[in-house]
Amino acid sequence: MNKELKKLYANLYSGLIYDIMKFDLEMDNFVIPRSAGPILPAWNFNGNVFGRAFTAVGEKTPRPDETVIRDMIDDLEEGSVYVLQANDNSRAHFGDITAKFMKRAGVEGAIIQGWTRDISLIEDDDFKIWCKGVQPQDSFDRWHITDYNCTVVIGNIFIEPSDYIFADRDGVLVIPEKYVEVIAALSNERKHREDRIRKIITETDMSATDIEKEIGRW
Repeated sequence: MNKELKKLYANLYSGLIYDIMKFDLEMDNFVIPRSAGPILPAWNFNGNVFGRAFTAVGEKTPRPDETVIRDMIDDLEEGSVYVLQANDNSRAHFGDITAKFMKRAGVEGAIIQGWTRDISLIEDDDFKIWCKGVQPQDSFDRWHITDYNCTVVIGNIFIEPSDYIFADRDGVLVIPEKYVEVIAALSNERKHREDRIRKIITETDMSATDIEKEIGRW
């Protein structure tokens, strides 16, 4: 991934980017809905993850077959964000061994429309994940990865391998490749304005009306 592009997103946050995408660029259907998963469970971290989507899809299958996931692991891309459409609620679809492979490959984090296990070990590795929750049941006997680097769907959001993912503790945004640079530029401009407002609020007693007149909407 372009290191300069990653740097532009390093100090941003999802609420700020949302405002740019929704109100400035008038975009829709780019926030992964919590009703569909993934959600951010109870464990905490600072900062965000950002990178190109490395997509995968899984299905229920009665025959144990791990061929595709092994190929997928060997093809992981540095700087990407793993995005899994699990299509299942019965088992954990991610665990610490997979997380270790991803961290070794330089993957930024994982967005799982499904469940994980081994969460304490994943936390110990400081690998960031978003998922529906945790459960111990392994998926080996009934669910497997069936394809990767393909279009996936989470809720009503279609995610392409060319898309970028931005995720923090507030949620997960899908950023189309053709907008990724302009969104970064506009978001940093907006952040500068909002940082000025935060400073005024902290250091002065200026009214909200006067702040809006001087700097604009926050």
